[in-house]
Amino acid sequence: MTAPGSTASADDRSPAAAAESAVPDDQSDDGVEDTSDRRYADEEAAASSTGPQWISGTASATVPVTHGGRTYKVKQGDTLYGVASKHGVSVPALAELNRISPRQNLHRGQVLSLPEKNDLPDDDPSHVVAPGDTLQGIAARHGISPAILRQANAMGDDSFITVGELLLLRPSKARPRRTPAEPPSDVPRVAASAQVEGIRPSVLHAARLNKYTLLHRRHPAPAQAKLLVASLAVELGADSALMQAVAAAESGFQHTTVSAGNAIGIMQITPRSGRWASDIVGRGLDLLDIEDNIVAGTVILGWLIETAESENEAIAGYYQDLRSVRADGLLPETKAFVRAVQLQRARLEEAL
Repeated sequence: MTAPGSTASADDRSPAAAAESAVPDDQSDDGVEDTSDRRYADEEAAASSTGPQWISGTASATVPVTHGGRTYKVKQGDTLYGVASKHGVSVPALAELNRISPRQNLHRGQVLSLPEKNDLPDDDPSHVVAPGDTLQGIAARHGISPAILRQANAMGDDSFITVGELLLLRPSKARPRRTPAEPPSDVPRVAASAQVEGIRPSVLHAARLNKYTLLHRRHPAPAQAKLLVASLAVELGADSALMQAVAAAESGFQHTTVSAGNAIGIMQITPRSGRWASDIVGRGLDLLDIEDNIVAGTVILGWLIETAESENEAIAGYYQDLRSVRADGLLPETKAFVRAVQLQRARLEEAL
């Protein structure tokens, strides 16, 4: 969903776009000044006992950390996820070795120690696309980033994969002889023509392909999806009524919802925000998977609640972008979104 009349580009001003202002994207040159470092010294000292409970239960298995004798100097726009992917190491291992939070912003000039490289096993260099597979899901399953998977197969940003296709899991010196799959001819529209003004054609095309994929899958009915949101919120230590209220306002618990700006699924998460949420949880999240989508929305809102001056500002930042909220104030539709979330939350709490 895009906030009409905003000063940011349409594809950036979508629900859960807060992460786009909080953390620089590894594929963008618009670096953002790190404003969170001042919080981490005290936070990390007590992380084992008093760390934010909304990330509990999401960390991947413990990764042994051995110093590889290498270092990396952070450039403007780098993220922990991007650095880890570039050097073939895991986010948890990189964070542990440098004694920083997996969700910490990086700043230009910061020097990171690099763990030993986690090479893929020689006996598993490829993946055959199965029904229901997505690029993000395949990357997460094999412990690599979507960017590396695209590079290994000479893909574009919005590549479409087909069942039975063989994908390489790591770049090869020999250029892969991959014939790009033809996108389906019956991809659905995601918005009226008046709503796509200012959105890049590649973003709109990716949104339509994601909508197509979701429409060709089976998903829980809204009543079951509502219970799933509550269950995952409890598992992550979040307020279940608040998360249900956000999901209701964003999508009506319909996981097939995709905005023109490519905000995906039940929690309306953009791919860029999904990559940042993946940094937080220490594993790749597939936004087309309903459970991963809910996890992404939950950890993003959890970060906003920690960062914003009030809960209402956090909810507004989830919808509009926290940087925009602070710079421009709440747009009328953002105010309506916050009211709708809090009203729905109150009803859910009364029903308990």
